[in-house]
Amino acid sequence: MQANNSELGTIFSLVANSGTADARVMKQARALTRAGYRVRIYARSEEGYPAQEKIDGIEITRFDCYSFEGISREELEALLTELDLYSLFSSHLDSAIDINTRLQAISPHYSKLLLELRTVGARVTKLKQTKARLKAEQGTQKRSFPQAKILRLLRRIKERLIGKNQNSNSAYKTATVELSNEIKIRDQIRASLGNFENVQALNKELHNHMFYMRYALFAANISRLELDQNPDIIHSHDLYTLVGAIALASKTGAKVIFDAHEIETERTPSLALEKKEFIDMLERTLLTNVQQVITCCDSSKEFYSKRFSRSIPEVVMNAPDFSDIKNDEPIINIRATLGLTENEHLLIYTGGVGREGRGMDKVVAALSFLPDVHLAILGPRHQLNDAWLQEAAHKEGTYERVHLLPSVPANLVVNTIRTADVGVCAFQDISLNHRYAMPNKLFEMTFADIPICVSNLPEMANFVERLGNGLTMDETCPRSIANSIQQILNHPGKYKLTEHSYAVLQSEFSWNTQAKKLINTYSNLIGVQ
Repeated sequence: MQANNSELGTIFSLVANSGTADARVMKQARALTRAGYRVRIYARSEEGYPAQEKIDGIEITRFDCYSFEGISREELEALLTELDLYSLFSSHLDSAIDINTRLQAISPHYSKLLLELRTVGARVTKLKQTKARLKAEQGTQKRSFPQAKILRLLRRIKERLIGKNQNSNSAYKTATVELSNEIKIRDQIRASLGNFENVQALNKELHNHMFYMRYALFAANISRLELDQNPDIIHSHDLYTLVGAIALASKTGAKVIFDAHEIETERTPSLALEKKEFIDMLERTLLTNVQQVITCCDSSKEFYSKRFSRSIPEVVMNAPDFSDIKNDEPIINIRATLGLTENEHLLIYTGGVGREGRGMDKVVAALSFLPDVHLAILGPRHQLNDAWLQEAAHKEGTYERVHLLPSVPANLVVNTIRTADVGVCAFQDISLNHRYAMPNKLFEMTFADIPICVSNLPEMANFVERLGNGLTMDETCPRSIANSIQQILNHPGKYKLTEHSYAVLQSEFSWNTQAKKLINTYSNLIGVQ
């Protein structure tokens, strides 16, 4: 490996997604690059993303981080033993490798048979349709022949019809034989598939083991990459990548930052007890090899302060980076697109629907108390979640006033939502992650100067009370949600940002402030003055 050639140092940022799709990862990488660091993101390979690219000076390498290919049991055992983690993974190691090996042996033949079955199935369906059509044609022709008047007047036509009928009989018999043959072939393929092990059951079992093994596999796969430079700091985004970060650090002497986007044991939906205990033990063990923890809010900082004693965790909020936000016209003028009149109000939510945990079913129920309010949801669309919310809106009689809009680039969200009257965030108190949530949507709506109604949970409540730009509500009660929205609609000027609150927003909650804290954290670790 070559020596570091960047002015301040080299940073490896590890993430278990595509990298560029993660706003927090990219904001931090840009801030560090601007500060003079060389930043290289190691991300998960995904369809549609190149294996290598460079964006704004940030190098991005994507690899198949959860692959078993070429990785032996001995290699995984040695890696986990070196990191004092073998006992945590031992009960899943052999089973995962064995099932993966069996599936790899089965997969080519099984996939080929499945393709053949689909092809034959399509032919069977087509032949059944052809047979039914020919039978119907025969019936029509036979019913027409006994009519004496037609036979007398149209004898020639009759003869032609007889010929047609004979041809139809022949085609019908041919279709019957072909259908019988295809059904036999289909049954033979089904029997062959039945001789294989239950592939679905094996895949389900492997999926269960992969919950545990993905941490080890990420570490094994990233350890096999050829590195042309030693990092000074390895920045691990979420627990998925932390085993890999510590494995690389043990080889390169780098320091490790653990960026806890979430409280790992409190993810939604909630984990089974066995999985939660595994995550808890894994995190506690790994934190002994971490030099610094970063969290997203003060409550998470307090949580991690109790399990990380080396230093005080640093809070870097997920605020929008306004240096990247364009002043372009919005992609969607929401009010115009929906055709709203001056007397109709627009309620906005940015982000995915996310089922019960995000409380959007409570919001669409609240609309039944707000007859002049339309709800627009701007964000990534997921068919099942959207269908769930639409069904809830149907039941409440508010379906016509719920509008699901596609997402827009992150740097255009603020401009796009400016025509809304009120924003809403109704996260439910179902886990510590939701209780302590400070989602990006709060910042987007606030910088768009839209008053917001938020759940009565510590972090969000503190945010709107600090800035005076909204109200808290009982997020479990549609009537309470409606009352808060109506109160803002009745007194909109009361909840707009003042000169003082905007100054607080810029000084405490802007990305510029968060980036400075991030850079200071790095400077302290590397020893840059």
